[in-house]
Amino acid sequence: MAFTMIELLVSIAIIALLGGLVAASYSHISQRARLANELGAGRQLITAYHAYAAENNGSLLIGYSTKDPQAINKDGSTIMGATAYRYVWRLAPYVNYDMTGAMFVNEMRRLYPNPLAADMYQVSISPSFGINSYCLGGYSNGYYSTGLASRSSQMSGGTDIIVFASAGRGSGKTMIAGNHEVTPPCMSGKEWGTMNSQNPPATGSVHFRYDDKAVVVHYGGHITLKSDIELRDMRRWNMAALQTDNPSFPLPIR
Repeated sequence: MAFTMIELLVSIAIIALLGGLVAASYSHISQRARLANELGAGRQLITAYHAYAAENNGSLLIGYSTKDPQAINKDGSTIMGATAYRYVWRLAPYVNYDMTGAMFVNEMRRLYPNPLAADMYQVSISPSFGINSYCLGGYSNGYYSTGLASRSSQMSGGTDIIVFASAGRGSGKTMIAGNHEVTPPCMSGKEWGTMNSQNPPATGSVHFRYDDKAVVVHYGGHITLKSDIELRDMRRWNMAALQTDNPSFPLPIR
């Protein structure tokens, strides 16, 4: 028996509906998998961060250093100059050079499937996580901020302080889901604007890529998902803001 036009239209509508449900389910599963990858990477990263401090007499990793920084590549060669300025290559030995497990996940892992064989400078500026260098460790090209903690002994009570967060740079079609640093919301000259998941620079390079939330790696070793509103609290970023209980603590850069 031939189908009537109405029966055909109903069948097409049902197939389209089922296709939409499958696509939505796949998208949700895919996002959960990406999130799981990033959470796992964050755990490796904070373990490496504390291992660095332990091996360097309690000194916290400097996120950006222009003062003759050096890093050691997996082959034992020395990495110098601008490539070593950012934290990536200086922390690489502490993740046993498993950079796709700890620093480059999801989109950035697809872009740099083997960071050790890629352009080393581009690798240095493109990790999935940015570091809170203005408040922890330092940004040593002459700048320093109020409440900067450079040693683990200065972190008493600071287990919730942000060390790393999901990062990105660029906007729209040129956006990349990776950047070497994130900056706090009330920092002089770099105050946050309106959150837009397609424009991370508007929010200090923090990339809210999981339903408008970002993965945050805390000093105490725990990993959380935080919204734009939650991350506008300076007590999450800076020890002086925490100690003075000031969520809007102004952060001048000297």
